[in-house]
Amino acid sequence: MYFDQILANGTFSTQERHLLTAAASIWRGRGYEVDLGAMTHGMDDRFLSALLSAMRSARGGSLPGERSFT
Repeated sequence: MYFDQILANGTFSTQERHLLTAAASIWRGRGYEVDLGAMTHGMDDRFLSALLSAMRSARGGSLPGERSFT
């Protein structure tokens, strides 16, 4: 994925930008460091759930009590 190009677009809400930056950090690593505490402070439950699901997916596991949607 071309995170630099996507993030340069600038047409995202703050929460959407946080999710894209977190995704870049999860899958690209270097150059996309994030402060999860600051990032999640302003997220609503829907965005926070998406972030946690992305983290789960990246590590190949599931979170305790997580429901499967498959």
